Amino acid sequence: MSDIDIRQLLLDAEDNANSGNYIESANLYKKVTIIDDNSSAAWYGLGVIHAKLGNFENSVNSFEQAHRINPDHGPTNANLALILEKSDSERAANFAKMALENIGENKDLLRISKLNIPKEIKLFDSSHSYSEENEEEGIINIPANAINDEESDDKEELDDKEEAVIASEEENFQEVEE
Repeated sequence: MSDIDIRQLLLDAEDNANSGNYIESANLYKKVTIIDDNSSAAWYGLGVIHAKLGNFENSVNSFEQAHRINPDHGPTNANLALILEKSDSERAANFAKMALENIGENKDLLRISKLNIPKEIKLFDSSHSYSEENEEEGIINIPANAINDEESDDKEELDDKEEAVIASEEENFQEVEE
């Protein structure tokens, strides 16, 4: 089939969708995906139709195919974020962030993009000792916001200590020279 025939099938599928003929639209989109498995437009359209029919698992699969082909398509990423919001918040947040980069600000996408902000970050507390085994007791929990808040304080504290050490070394060096 030529590109012109595929474009006509896509137009017919869109016309059917706009007329509420979702089953016929889905059949036409499927036909295009069989002819050209790399048609992001067909996979995207099929995802929209499945969502309108309430077939969310099929919708996600179709949108994921469209995303695989064209990862920068904002509407595909936005639809994946919206559909996955309840079932897979981590993936939904990632898709929302990608969509925001391509389509700009959207209150729903902004909200979804913040779903996966960690409450705490797990770190090993045994950094001073080496062990071949993974020991759960060496894990500590740190609130995620503590890292950003304390980072600047720690840097200032280090700068003060470094200045004191340098000053002390300069005094010792001057005493040795005399």
